[in-house]
Amino acid sequence: MSLITKEEVFAIMGKYYGNAYWREAVSNGYSQEQLLFVSEILDEINALGYNFSNLHRLTDHEDIRFIPIVLKYIHQRKWWVGSLLSAFHCRTYYEYTPELIELYKRDEFDKYKWDIGNALLLCRHKKFIPQYLEVVNDRSYGKEPDLIMGILCHFKVKQALPRLLELYERYPDIWRWDLLKYGWYFKDKNIIPYIEPYLTCDNGEYRSMAKKAMGKFSDSQ
Repeated sequence: MSLITKEEVFAIMGKYYGNAYWREAVSNGYSQEQLLFVSEILDEINALGYNFSNLHRLTDHEDIRFIPIVLKYIHQRKWWVGSLLSAFHCRTYYEYTPELIELYKRDEFDKYKWDIGNALLLCRHKKFIPQYLEVVNDRSYGKEPDLIMGILCHFKVKQALPRLLELYERYPDIWRWDLLKYGWYFKDKNIIPYIEPYLTCDNGEYRSMAKKAMGKFSDSQ
């Protein structure tokens, strides 16, 4: 049952800028349980010496002590999973990559795969290249847009290129952007025939990306 009065909301969130939470609660139909959940998270975070009023503040600071708390609440899968995953915005959090990959592989987190992939991208580390490759080489990978292939491209992992081309051939609408953005990173001229058709395509963004990619090949000669 959603909360509808200021008194109800302020009883839970008064110390966390109750006016803002009241407007949001009315707009989104938040329940008492939902607000208690976010209040509990903020209580634990602020016990570390902070004074956050909302979960967005997690992206304003770099403090690895946040991560065990964040993971605990992500595992509950109640609410605000996307906001909690955004806390993984620092490269120094890379040691938690195995935990993120574990979440990525779990069916119950399917709807958060993009957010998990983004978290993995933001705290990427070469130490975990074998684990990234395992993910993208899985037979089920690639039916939806994803950011883990982008990690391998950032690190110019040669084993990723054949898989990127395979995914593009199978799901061109999904992997076209990655092909044009990252293909030239590998400095492998075998990818040129995949890029050339986009030099004259109707889509201006794709034409621009293709020209940039071809220019990179020219610069490397």
